[in-house]
Amino acid sequence: LVEAMLIPSANDAAVSLAIYNAGSEENFVKKMNKKAQAWGLSSAQFHNASGLDFYSSDDKILANEMSAYDVLQMTRRALRYDFVKSAVQKTVFEGVSVDEKFYHTKPSTNQLLGTYLNLKGVKTGYTEKAGQCLVTLGSVDEENQILTVILGSIDRFGETEDFLSWVYDSFRWK
Repeated sequence: LVEAMLIPSANDAAVSLAIYNAGSEENFVKKMNKKAQAWGLSSAQFHNASGLDFYSSDDKILANEMSAYDVLQMTRRALRYDFVKSAVQKTVFEGVSVDEKFYHTKPSTNQLLGTYLNLKGVKTGYTEKAGQCLVTLGSVDEENQILTVILGSIDRFGETEDFLSWVYDSFRWK
């Protein structure tokens, strides 16, 4: 389920994991907000596990919110786990049911994987309120990596390519 959530952005997987973890999505959201505070992610405000916008009972659009800096900090924490680091680099999700009767594949939502110099993944996102979002991990070498966060874009892949090209062309690591 974690791979389904990370690779093809399966929102139902995020909700399933939330319910498994906390008994309900509402309880999980409370845990997420508490954890974000403990990590010092001061801009984080979660309303659901999937990150999708939704309408409140008074017709206001509610959305999970987080600054680019806090997204960066949360991504650094996630990439400490080898499983996450490996999953976000995969171009295809391969899922098998517990009883092994059903098998399916879904492509990654990250169109830059496998096409751009030393891109190591991370995560795409889109909502009406947030626009196109993309967090990427570029690598000059194993010791020098670049983590980028693009939020509110109309061309997240193009902006990321331009930004990483500028970084690769403008800096030298010794």
